[in-house]
Formats: sequence, C-alpha cells, structure tokens
Amino acid sequence: MTAGASTWITGTASNSTTQGCFAACMHSGVSAKDMRNEKQFAAGGRQRRALLVLGMHRSGTSALTRLVNLLGVELGDKLLPAHADNEKGYWEHEEIFQVDEYILNRLGSRWDDVTLLPEHWPDSPRIRDGRDRLLQILRRDFGDTALWGLKDPRLCRLLPLWKGILRELETEPFFVIALRHPHEVAASLEKRNGFSQTKSLVLWLDHLLQAEEHSRGCPRLFVSYDQLLGDWRACAEKLAPLTRRPVSSLAPEVISQIERFLSPALRHHVATPGAASRETLVADLAEKVYAIFSGAAGGDEARLEELDELRTAYHACHSVLEQEARQCPTEQALREQAAAARKVTRGKYAQWIAKHALTGSDIHYFEERLSSAWSGHPPVHLLTIHEPGREQALADTLDSLSAQLYSGWGLTVISSVASPDPLFEETQNLEWIQWDGNLMEGVNKVAAQSGADWQALIRPGDRLAANALFSCLDYAQLHPQWRLIYVDEDAIDGQGNREDPLFKPDFNLDLLRAMPYMGCFLLVRRDALDVAEGYGMEMPGVYHDLALKVLDACGEKAIGHVPKVLLHCGEHPGEDREKADCRRALEAHLARNGIEAKIRTGPVSGSFFIDYACPRKPPVSIIIPTGGQAAALDGCVTSLLQKTDYPRLELLLVHNGSSEPEAQALLERLAADERVRVLRHPGPFNISAVRNLAAGEARGELLLFLDDDTQVLQGDWLERMVANALRPEVGVVGVRLIGIDQTVQHAGLIAGMAGGIGWPYHHQSLNEPGYMGRLHLAQNCAAVTGSCMLVKKELYEQLGGMDDKAFAVFFGDVDFCMRVGKAGLKVVWTPHVNLLHYGAVSLSANKAVDPKKQADRERAAFIDRWLAELAEDPAHNRNLSLRDLDIKMEDEFDVTWDRSFHSRPRVLAFPLDSKGGGEYRVRAPLRALDAARLAQYSLFSNYSKDRPLQVPMLPELERAGPDSLLLQHSFTDLHLEWLEHYKRHSDTFLVFGLDDNFLFIPGKNASRECFPRNIKYRLRKALSFCDRLVVTTEPLAELYKGMIGDIRVVPNGLESARWLGLESRRGRGRKPRVGWAGAMQHQGDLELIQQVVEALAGEVDWVFMGMCPEALRPHVSEFHGWVPYELYPQKLASLDLDLAIAPLERNSFNECKSNLRLLEYGVLGWPVVCSDVAPYRQGPVTRVPNKASAWIQAIRERIHEPSALAAEGERLRQWVLEHYLLEGHLDLWLGAIFSDAVLARFGLGEARVTGQGVRDAVGSLR
Repeated sequence: MTAGASTWITGTASNSTTQGCFAACMHSGVSAKDMRNEKQFAAGGRQRRALLVLGMHRSGTSALTRLVNLLGVELGDKLLPAHADNEKGYWEHEEIFQVDEYILNRLGSRWDDVTLLPEHWPDSPRIRDGRDRLLQILRRDFGDTALWGLKDPRLCRLLPLWKGILRELETEPFFVIALRHPHEVAASLEKRNGFSQTKSLVLWLDHLLQAEEHSRGCPRLFVSYDQLLGDWRACAEKLAPLTRRPVSSLAPEVISQIERFLSPALRHHVATPGAASRETLVADLAEKVYAIFSGAAGGDEARLEELDELRTAYHACHSVLEQEARQCPTEQALREQAAAARKVTRGKYAQWIAKHALTGSDIHYFEERLSSAWSGHPPVHLLTIHEPGREQALADTLDSLSAQLYSGWGLTVISSVASPDPLFEETQNLEWIQWDGNLMEGVNKVAAQSGADWQALIRPGDRLAANALFSCLDYAQLHPQWRLIYVDEDAIDGQGNREDPLFKPDFNLDLLRAMPYMGCFLLVRRDALDVAEGYGMEMPGVYHDLALKVLDACGEKAIGHVPKVLLHCGEHPGEDREKADCRRALEAHLARNGIEAKIRTGPVSGSFFIDYACPRKPPVSIIIPTGGQAAALDGCVTSLLQKTDYPRLELLLVHNGSSEPEAQALLERLAADERVRVLRHPGPFNISAVRNLAAGEARGELLLFLDDDTQVLQGDWLERMVANALRPEVGVVGVRLIGIDQTVQHAGLIAGMAGGIGWPYHHQSLNEPGYMGRLHLAQNCAAVTGSCMLVKKELYEQLGGMDDKAFAVFFGDVDFCMRVGKAGLKVVWTPHVNLLHYGAVSLSANKAVDPKKQADRERAAFIDRWLAELAEDPAHNRNLSLRDLDIKMEDEFDVTWDRSFHSRPRVLAFPLDSKGGGEYRVRAPLRALDAARLAQYSLFSNYSKDRPLQVPMLPELERAGPDSLLLQHSFTDLHLEWLEHYKRHSDTFLVFGLDDNFLFIPGKNASRECFPRNIKYRLRKALSFCDRLVVTTEPLAELYKGMIGDIRVVPNGLESARWLGLESRRGRGRKPRVGWAGAMQHQGDLELIQQVVEALAGEVDWVFMGMCPEALRPHVSEFHGWVPYELYPQKLASLDLDLAIAPLERNSFNECKSNLRLLEYGVLGWPVVCSDVAPYRQGPVTRVPNKASAWIQAIRERIHEPSALAAEGERLRQWVLEHYLLEGHLDLWLGAIFSDAVLARFGLGEARVTGQGVRDAVGSLR
C-alpha cells in the first residue's frame, strides 16, 4: 500500500495482545462483550459519522484537525481560542476539552500525568456525571450533523469511554492517528512546559500505544507530521473516503486556506540522528514504536502486530519509566530530587551530628592507638586543582585541613596562576605549583614524584572532618590490604549548615557499575596509583575512573570503606560533565575485563544500566513448587511459556498440595507440553525439600526457582537473568517483584533488617527512587527471595542445596544466599527484570502450616547461624536503620563508639527516664566512667510518652557490639520478650538496675497505678534472664536475693560537674527559710508534717519545690514547680534554704530507699532535719521520730541559731564530699556493669580502680 492510498486500515487484534492481570490493571479497555460487538465499518456505512483525531500533544493534531475541517468535517462553534503556544488555533472543542480534563481529574490524573489510569475506570461512578455531560454536549452541538469531528489529545487515554459514548449515539467512529517523531515532541514540550525528555517520551508512548490499541477493529489511518507538512494533498486523499472531498473537488479558496495554514513555519523542532543518542530504555522503546507507526503511515500495516510485544515491554518497565519521568526537567533539578530521596530534615540530622560529635575521649583513644597500635606514621599527600575565582572554596578546604587531628599531611595546589598568598611559601606542608597547560597533567606529575604513602585528590570547596585522615589511616592499620579508601559524606552550604548525609555500602561491584557511589574523596596508596597509571581523565569523572582502575589492578579486597561522615561536599560547577566521563570510565573498565555489555543510561539521574551480553544460551530448568492453586499456576505457566523469548528451558512443576480435580486436570494439561514435567512431593509443606527434589531432577545447567503466583512481563526477562548468572563472580541472581497494586514486593534483601532479614521498600510506590536511587539500580545484596532466584546447578549441589531441616518454609532461600556469599560469590539483584507477584498464594492455601509459629522457629535458627553477618551487611551501612523498610538514618539505636576499635569495655544502656532515676543510676555514672577513660557508653532513650517503647532487635544489639547491656526498671511485655532473646542468642552481659522496692508500693504513692499487679512475677522473670542486678542499698539486695544470684550494691553519688560549685545563700529572708524538695510520689511523707507546717507558718518561710499538697498551700510562702533535671541542681540551690527537711513514712518501701535526699541537701551546705528511718541513719543530720511535736521542737531549736545551723550544714557538706561524690564510686560502677572476664581482658580489675585517684582529681572543685 502506498502513502497516498485511499484504503482505510481496519485494525485487528493480534493473538499476542498483552495478557494477564498485570496488563489488565495497567491498561484497561472495553469489555469482552463490547469487543464482540465491534464491527469493521466501511466508509459511508452509517448515516452519522464522527472523525476523532488522536495523537500526543505537540504532534500536529491541531494542524491535522484544521485540514479535516477545511475538508468538510464539522468541529462545532465552541472552539478553544488561539494562544501564543498555538497561534493558528487548537481547533479543539472547548467544552469537551474541559470535560475530558475533568474526567481525568476525577480519576486522580491530568493530561500530563504519566501514571496509568486505574483498573476498570470506564465503569467508575466518579466519572458518570462527566460522561453524561459529554452526551449532552454532543447531542446539542452535533445531533443532526452527518460528519463531525473532534480533536483532543486526551482522547487517546479516554478512548474506551468515548467508544461507548459513540455507540450510544449510534455514530460510526473513524480515527486518524497523528504521528510525530518523539524527540521533536519532547523538544517542543521542554520549551513549552519544561518537561524532561524522559517524561515527554513516556507520555508520547502512552498516548500512541493506547490510541492504537483501542482503535483496533475500527476504520483508522495514520498520518505523520512529515506527510502533513510535506504533502498535504496526499493526506487529503487518504481522508477522501470519509470526507468525500478529494483534492480535485476542492475550491481554489479552500486550497489557498490550507496552504496558508500548513506552513513549514509550524515546525520549530526537527529530530536529527543525534536526537536519540541518549541511550535510555524509554528512548529505545520510543524509537521502535515510532518506526512501526511510520511504516503504518507509509502504508505498511503488517508490522502493527509487533506493537503487542512492545506494549508488553512498556507495561513491564512502566514503573521505572514513570519514576524517571517524574524527575524535574533540568539536570540540576534531577540532582536535587535524587538528594531529596535520601534527605533527612536538617534539624534531625543536626541532632545526629551532635550525638556523634568528637569528644575528648575519642581524641584520647585516637592518640592512644597512634602511639601504641600503629606501625608507623604514613605521610598523606593531598592534591587539589585551583581555578581562578574559586579562592574562597580553596580557603574552606584549607581551613578543614588545618583542623586535622592527624598532622602528617601536605597539600599541593596546582593552578594556572601564581600563588595569591605568601602562606604557601612560608608553610612547610603547603605547596603551590603554577602549571601551564592541562592541570590534570600537572596533578599526575606531582603525584608521580610524591614520596607519600597515601595520596588523595580533593576538590576545592570540599571539607574534611577533623578526624578524616586519622580515621582513614586508622582503618588502614586494621586492613593492610586496602589500597583505596572511600568515606561517607554529606553536603555543606555557604553558612556551614550540613545536610543530605550519604551513608554508602561497602564495596559493591554492581552498584559501582551502576553509579559512581564512592564519591569524590578517594585516599589511594602510592603503589596502587602507580599501577593505575595515575589519574586518567578530567574532573569530575576522575574519581570513578580511579576506583575502577584500582579495582581492576588490585582486586575488590583492596578497596575499603570507612562508614563515617568524613567529607562535607561544597557546591561545584561543571558537574554536568560527570555522566559522560563516568561512561567512558565504565567503557574502559569493561574493556579491560573483556566484558561484552552495552552501557545504557539508567533511570536515576547519573546512573547506568549495564546490559550484559548473553552469547551463550545454556538450558534453564524452571522449578515451580505448587500447592494446587490452579488459577495462579495456570496464569504463571501460561505467561511464562507465551512470553519468554529464551530458547532453551524446561518447567518442573512440583506438586505438594491438594488433590482437587481442577488442580489435577490442570497439571495433566500442562504436562502435555513437552517443555513441562510434573513431579510429586507428598507430605508436609516443605518448600526447601521441594526445591531440592526438583534440582536433583533438573536437566538444565541453570536452576530458576519460581513461585507459582508470579507472571512474566518481559520477553527478555530470562535472558537478562542468565547473562548475569554466567558472570564468573556471580552465584545467585534475583529480580524486582511487583505487586498487582504496582508497589514493590522485592528489591533485594538486607541482612539484619526487621530482626532477621528485611525486604526494603516493601509496598512502596515504584515511583520512589529509593535511598541513593537504589530501588532502580542493579546491585549486590545479602540475599534475594526464592520467589524468583537463578543459580548454577553445579553451585547449588556444591553447597548442598537448601537446608530443608532447619528452614522448611521461610528462610531456606535466604540461608542459601548467605552461604553463597560466604563462598565468595555475589548475589545480584537487578531492577531491569520485573515480574508480577501475588505473594504467598501456596503458603496461604496450606492449612497445615502455622505461618507465625513456623517463621518464629526458623528465624531463631537463622539468627543462631548468621547473627554476626546480620549485624554488618556490607550492602547496607551501620548508620542506616534496620527497622525502616524505606531506608532511613539510624537515630534510635546508633552507638557513639566505633565498633572497629575496642580499647575499652562498652556498655549500652536504657535509662528509665530523663529525670533523677535515669540520671543517678545510668547517665551520670556512665558519663563519669567515660570521662575517666574507663569505659565507653551509648544510651538508648526509649521511655517517653512521645514515642512507642522500643528495644534493640538482636541484629541491632550485635551491630552495636556492647560488652554489657544495662536496663533500668525494664519489665514490660516487650522487655521480657527481648530479654529472653538476648539470653538465648547473645553473649552480651545483661545487667538489670533497680532502685526501689517494687514488691511494696505505698498506697499514697502517685506512681502505684503505673505498675502492673503481677510486678513480682515480672521482676522474677526479667531477672531470670539477666546476669546481674545492681541496686542502691543493702535492704534492696536482701529483698531481691531470691530472684537472682549476682547482686551488686552501688550507692548513689553526686556528679561533680553538676553539683560542685553551686552557690546557695543563707539568711536572705526576714524569717528563716525552711523547705523541702521532691516528686509527686511523696504524698504520704508530706502528710506527716502537715501539723508542723501549720504550727510554724508564723515563724519560718516555708519553701516547697516539686510537690506541695493542697492542704499545705495556705501556709507556704513559696512554691516552685519541677524543672528538667539538667536545670535541677541550679534550681534547688536557688531556694536558698537555711534548713531542709526530709520526712519519710516508716514502711518497707522507704526502708529500702537511699539517702539521696540528704546528699542533694548536704552538698549545698544545708543542715537537715529528717525522719529517723534506715536510709537516713548515717551522716551528720538531725533525726526525729515521725511525731509532729518532735519535728516542731527540732526545727525551733535550730532556726534561732543561724551560726550553729551553718556549722551543721558545712559538716554535712564535707561528709557528702568525702563519701558520696560519684567519681569516688567508679570502681563500684565499673565492677557492677561489666563482667569480671571483660574487666580482666582490658586490665581493669579491682586493683586498678580504687577511686582514690579520681577523688583527688576532683578535690580542687570542692
């Protein structure tokens, strides 16, 4: 058929039209009944006819519509006015355009939305009013018109609805599909709307593919923009069978109008051969679709059937294309969006920075290792390129270098201009070299002549953390095989604000080939740089090139990662060159390794997709365990056999389920295919055993384990998997699994996440990029799911298959992947293969398995086997949470020590609260131990009304690596559950802290209702899992001795930094100031002194703080509310008491209390009158029986002798300073928190810590 032929193409649906639930939900059409009723109309077959112009925006639809209008097609009189974007008019019915857009809005979409419309949308009640309105408009404006037409690009997406409307109007539809080169459309949309090329191409594909699919079975023709502007007469002849107006019949004035309208000036963008040079998935797909449409426009309709395969490919990768299409239009905007995917709010990150800031102890340990553990002090030579105008950026870098803890560095600046500052001449470790010519050549010459052990090229404007060089060399001492070191980083603005932390994985080959994730600070050994032949290309791609060259020369074990934020990146011009430079570096890397692959631009900005060649096609055995779910299995096998392009495969269906006739019949039918074999595995559900059985029967060189509730979406899916599996370094290959709701089901697995193994991004939208864009990047990971897993049969057998004894249902695939990794092979996950996955259909159908109980048993066995590996997944980062499936910074269970260096015992602690209990028994003692360089500590704050209670999962505890775990008052259900897990799986020394008698809580204690009735049972159970109990008093030790064998008594002490140096004035009131301070649980204690307060109200000024019963308020001169603990010592001192009181009821609860109230009063120099009870039996205080007369007498005797009062207060103060400063009890705390074995390992036995030295050290503060 020639381009000018007058025959209309009547589209027919191919047998290979997209099938399956995924295609249905992605791309709804008319019902089967409607399709059966469709007729192929001949021109002129009905009285009323409608011509609908279909096509993408900016594709010439306006020009084409004006042509058909001039050929006699009625468009109505309510047309959109012309606009600067379309000066000659849109030729579009304004009301219909508005209703079409309204319908899209009601469906949650709009004209430029790349998201596919929801399933069954034409039947949605949400659009019923819009449909009715369209019928009204059409009846009003075209009711008696024999031939009328419409143009609106939205018709492409709404065609199923419009076809139903035309049927109801008994109007024959005719379709003209306008075609323009996709790159011209993209260029036009970029200019008009600022769209990215990818977004425009996805919209183009969506409009054209839907227009073609839903116009099948109806008269239609294709007209290209080139044809329209180049030879409008030929286009008019195509339309003549409908318009009945051949060109020869046109009046001269009509021809003149057409020629004036269809001016070549309409075309502002012309596609060139270079337009498609950006090799992306969407560009490749658009080129293929355009070629087929172009053929149809030229008369070759035979290739239209090929669109079915391309449409299937489009649906399969639509999620990826949609995600990229949502990127912002400019490259800078793309970078900003990628950063936003990993961005943490500045305030939250600021808290993290403060928590992880260097301390005096950190620096002490650095210096200690430098002097005792390092084999030498290797010099570091830093190099940087200076460009005129970047002086401030260079100054920022210099400032950060001058603050380095490690002094063995030197800096050389290579510049095209002379040094602007004599500093470079006067300072020994600074050098400025003026270089004529290419500056990178100057860098390489300086690097080659350097005698330093380590070198690094740093960008001006980037700043190193103070511990950057020290930390890198510290790690190099631990890993002498390292030849190149990279670090974590964040961004820093001109005001010094830090944000966007980037926590990177350890070496990850596939991720490195997908993106230059190692960043722009690489410390490289001189010998490795020599082997790599220096820095090979211009900035900024030089870093990626260097990493790949060192990898190729020295191997992946030579590349190390320091998981600390040691680089703060400034802003850098010229980064647009980076992608091209990195592509060249990748090309050279693949060539050096003899790898045949095509490098495609990846879906995430700055990324790549390495499309490995698959020249060899070994046989693949696809193993599908099935429980007899006939519908799921039928869909799986049908999609697999019909859509898989791979030539050599067999299917092994292993039946382990029902004997339902439907399932049996299906298996018999499927077995009739020579590619399918059916195996039987009767007995309890054990998917690992099923897989092992089938693997033994398999004839293929490769084994593909596949769930029976999956469906194939791409023809080349298996070839891509095989291409990866045949790589010599690869052991297992997994893919991205997608749910029917278009969310992520599987994107690789993270060891340690969710307490065992975690599914990152589970149920997240495919539009999300994922952390570092990794949801759309190939990478190595700890494991992939057996729902779709490819492995060499030889390797499977070498490793003994899956462990069907320990992991019958849930963890067999993951355990196998972990063993593959331990064998030195890689587990590869690729997002460039997508399968539909319903999820656990066979498991849910198997009633013999209790999923929760089975999962708990297998998880426990999995943790026992792999706990060390779960703590440190190299594909993750210790600074990232193991709880958040969408990958977030760890700010709950992050520790402040570096677990790579263990020079002191470590304790991880859970303080009760941020009040006195948590301070005196956890926070303050640990601060003091840290300050004395005796121990390291980290705190988890979980006791808060603002967030739910959390405790560390076993991988989190193992990742933290403490020697001891200190828990205070931890007896909730959650605590008891996890204490049992810790006891079973962990070697961590478990210490429980109690400072009250919880077996008897007075009735008037306000906290009584907060404790469960079975508190005794809970305490006994909690202590049964712990190694030691720490209490404040001997009575408490006696009380709890039947619950645990090892009990240590450590009295309360006052922290010198908080309590020494406070000033409290005496005698500042008209009357003596007598007072009390305490919390709300002292109702009963204060009732003891009610008569005392009333009786003495005229003689003293009563001052209360924290609590004051209503009955006492009329007699109290001052009442001060409670304050946060960090302000409490100062606030207490400001009461300026002349005499303090400490009443306590006599009961078993109070008999077990400590003397803390006396210590707080005494350190301020206040004399004390107190109840004569056990806690207050020591110290120079006045003890009285709990009788009002005794209290009144004791107070009266003292308030009139201010000098004697002052002397009493000073005696008490000296007693506190001598016996109850916290620093004097560090030996007790150290011995209580850590096991004897740990203390012995660090040389911190009892003889080493007497406390005397510490007391002497704080003596000057008294």
